Parts: sequence; C-alpha cells; structure tokens
Amino acid sequence: MDQIEQVEIEKKEHYMTKVCSPDKGCGLEKDVTEFSKERHGYKYICKECEKEYKKQYRLNNEEKIKEQKKRYYQDNAEKIREQHKQYYQDNSEKIIERVKQYYQDNPEKISERRKRYRLDNVEKISERGKQYRQDNAEKIREHKKRYRQNNIEKMMLKGSIVRARQKGIEHNITVEDIQIPEYCPVLAIKLEIGEGKYSHNSPSLDRIDNSKGYIKGNVMVISY
Repeated sequence: MDQIEQVEIEKKEHYMTKVCSPDKGCGLEKDVTEFSKERHGYKYICKECEKEYKKQYRLNNEEKIKEQKKRYYQDNAEKIREQHKQYYQDNSEKIIERVKQYYQDNPEKISERRKRYRLDNVEKISERGKQYRQDNAEKIREHKKRYRQNNIEKMMLKGSIVRARQKGIEHNITVEDIQIPEYCPVLAIKLEIGEGKYSHNSPSLDRIDNSKGYIKGNVMVISY
C-alpha cells in the first residue's frame, strides 16, 4: 500500500461512524476514529468507554490482577530481570535524569513514604540490618576505620560531646575549633592517626583548664 492509498483510506474512515455498545459503553454513534482498531475492524466500544471499562475492571479485580502479576513474575523471573537489565543499559542516562527530577519535584512525598515504610516494617528492617552486619562484618570494620582516619576531628568532637554530657560540663565547641598539629605541643612528639587503636602518639582532645568545660579557647590537641 502506497502513501496515496493510505491517505484515501484515512479520508474514508473519517466519514465512517460506529455505534458504541449500549451494554458496556455509552451507546452513542461516533466517528470510527473514536474507536480502537483490532484485527477484524474496530472494537465494540469507543476509546473513552474502553478506558473507563478498564479502570473499573482494575478497581473491581485488584486482588485477582495482583495475583496474576505475582504468578507471571514468578514464572518469568529470569526473563524479566534480563529485560530490565537490558532496558537500563540502553536508557541509563534517561532513567537517572528522570529519577533525579522526580526526587527534586517530590521531596515531601518521598520523605513521607519512607517514614511510613519504616513504621510499617520495623522488624523487617531490623532483621535485614542485623543480617547485613553479620554478612559484612569485615567490610563494616574497614569502613569505620577509614571513616575515623578521614574524619578524626569529627570523631573527637563527638567524643567531647559525650564526655561533657556525662560530666555535666559546658560544651560549645565545633569541629572548626579542633586543630591537629603535626607535633604534640606538650611532649614534642609527632602525632600520627592510627588504625583504630590508640597509641602514645595518637592525637587526643584535651581541656587546657580542667575546671572549665569544652568551650572555645579551652581545648587543644595533644598526644594520647
């Protein structure tokens, strides 16, 4: 079929009409372009009624549809995973951008959904976290060690907050108030950040005047 024949057919179709089924549709006579095509012509209900029929069917058969989908996914798990994998490979940039845009446009919705999920799945999340820690103990230890080494000032600040709370003393310093010198100002030995264990030359946050709390101007880093 050439382009001219196709145009002629479309013109004829434009002037053809069809009555939407009164049993499952609106019963109105409409242009055939208002009906979806099928193998032997046009469907018995118009597009608008078809859309409403499908919507109503989904509402009336939620459990049935859910079970059908579940069974399909179970029977075709490997095929579906491969399709998803291939789709992601072919559209990775598009997907990332779409997800990024969604997060930017719906922060409150996402926050509420996460909160509701945590409340509804407390035991499940706890068990999953416990299992992850058991399966990745060495990985977690290594991560904590690297974090301490790269964030020693933050770790010192956290420790000072805990000690101030325990002793009931004042605390108003921030991470900017913690400066680690190359050498201990008391013993003149080189300070070195260890791999989890404290040694004599590990940096330690101390108060200059022990009668005062962890306040600005009253802290310094010395050797452990």
